[in-house]
Amino acid sequence: MNQSFKAKANKEKQAELRKQVDELLAKGNASLNENNFDAALASYNSALIIDPANEEVSSKISEAKSKKLAAENKAKADADAKAAELAAAEAAKTAADREAKINSILSEGNELELAGDLNAAKSKYNEVLSIDANNADAKSKISSIDLKLAKLDQEKRAQEAAANAQKEKAAAAAAAAELAQQKAAKEEQIQSLLSQADNLALQKNYDQAKSKYREVLAIDNANTIATSKIVEIDSKVAAQNKEQLAKEAAAKAEREKLAAESAAAELARQKAAKEKQIQSLLSQADNLAMQKNYDQAKSKYKEVLAIDNANNIATSKIAEIDSKVAAQNKEQLAKEAAAKAEREKLATESAKKELKQKVASQIAIGDQMVTNKNYADAIGAYRKAIELDPQNSLAKTRISDVTALISEEENKRKKMNAQERQEEVDAYLNEAKALVVKRDYQQAKSKYDKVLSIDASNAAAENGLAAIKSQLDNLAAIEARNSANKDAELKKAKEVERILDEGYDLFAGGKYDDSIDKFKEGVDIDPTNSEIKQAIHEALEQENRLRMIMLAKKSNRPRPQAKFETENIGGKERTDKKKYQNELGNAYPEGVTETQKEEERKKITKRIVVKEKVGSEYLRISYEWGGTYYFKNGESVGTYIWQYETRDPSKAN
Repeated sequence: MNQSFKAKANKEKQAELRKQVDELLAKGNASLNENNFDAALASYNSALIIDPANEEVSSKISEAKSKKLAAENKAKADADAKAAELAAAEAAKTAADREAKINSILSEGNELELAGDLNAAKSKYNEVLSIDANNADAKSKISSIDLKLAKLDQEKRAQEAAANAQKEKAAAAAAAAELAQQKAAKEEQIQSLLSQADNLALQKNYDQAKSKYREVLAIDNANTIATSKIVEIDSKVAAQNKEQLAKEAAAKAEREKLAAESAAAELARQKAAKEKQIQSLLSQADNLAMQKNYDQAKSKYKEVLAIDNANNIATSKIAEIDSKVAAQNKEQLAKEAAAKAEREKLATESAKKELKQKVASQIAIGDQMVTNKNYADAIGAYRKAIELDPQNSLAKTRISDVTALISEEENKRKKMNAQERQEEVDAYLNEAKALVVKRDYQQAKSKYDKVLSIDASNAAAENGLAAIKSQLDNLAAIEARNSANKDAELKKAKEVERILDEGYDLFAGGKYDDSIDKFKEGVDIDPTNSEIKQAIHEALEQENRLRMIMLAKKSNRPRPQAKFETENIGGKERTDKKKYQNELGNAYPEGVTETQKEEERKKITKRIVVKEKVGSEYLRISYEWGGTYYFKNGESVGTYIWQYETRDPSKAN
């Protein structure tokens, strides 16, 4: 009964496959009749994937390829014939054009030669030779022109020699005349300069007069008139300078007296302004220090010292700030070192766990391949496990076992007769077809490989593998696109995590405005990220709380404290987070209480943090497959919140 049912199901399945093949065959035939060879081949190949042994489909593929090739060959032959016809016509036209061009250039050369432009004519004849190197007319014309040019050059040289002799004679006469003219001009210039200098000396413009006499000496250094005039001027200038110095000394004494009186008044004014500025800067610095804005406070105190470097108040305040900052930095460095050590420890443990999982995964894949009798892929998986963990003895043992199975099957196959081999081939082909329909291409490929291991030239298996390769290539392209999108999302998540870490560092240092600006950078990258929005909300709340404290200090009022209403719900479902936190604060001691428990395929670490009788519940859930998630009071949070907020509150800043 069961056998009959299976036979019927198999028959129905074969009928369905045959129907699909017939539809694709009909579609391909229609495309072939329209000479749409590519569409026809696509339909036939789809049919061949379903039934690789279908001879009619294979025949149609061959027919389509043959017709496509014939059409392409005919088109190519027509194009070649047309090209040859055009080439012949072009060659005939080129020869005629060449002869006409040569005659035209010879004619131009003759006209230039008759006009006396021999070089231009020679250029034209050389142009003819560049087209027809053996043209006798052009060669003859060039020889004739070369003779004419040589004769003209000889005549030109003789004329130039006569002209040069005439020029040299004229130059000698001109040089003698020039020398006489220069001597007269020199004497005239000296007399003019002496006259100008005398006039300037009469006007008591001694510097310019002396300059003019020196110009005379530059022309004639033996001129006694200029020399004596310079000595006379130097004497007059010395007497004049002595009188001027006496006047300037008296004026300077008067100016210094007035300046001293003005300086005393200005000093008194500056001292009052300086004291006022110092008091204003000290007040600003004190306010900034109260807000723990130590950098700006220290800057203000330094401004005071820049005005009064002996100001004891500013000096002591800077020393106080340096002490506080040093303590704060020391504490922060210790916190960061502890956090870094914890991160490194977690990363190392995670890497070991991930490696172990990858090795186990590869061995599991290999075991599954052995179950499917896909021994080559099984060995590949075991070898990947050994690449990850070279000391893994289990993977090495598995490879030995699979090698033995391969030898056993080969021995068994050698003992088979032809009919048994064909039955095994048919069974593998049917299994492969069914797997292709299910889109399980890897398993189908394995079955076709089995066929080829028995019958290396089996056409159905080869066609099936070719069709599968095409499908797998398409799937790989889709997977690559998906992977690129996933990488982009991962990069965005890492950038957001970096911004959160930097923002929380600023938050921990009391720089709430800067932390808010940093968190807003994360909003630009991921506008829907709830963790960033929560961080901005918390920073704004802390900033507002600090503002209230500063207002309270200014008005001498006590610092505002958070108040919670404690209520015993009596075991009923918690609907108020504040009530729940108060219950935790009453149920657990101050500080951090940690508990751990193991559940199916995951580990849960719970930390209850109590500060000032108010508690919060933090959970870290780590799954065996490698995922880790964090929660605070039932809401998802990031790694940093877990590491930063679950430290002992008494040790936090």
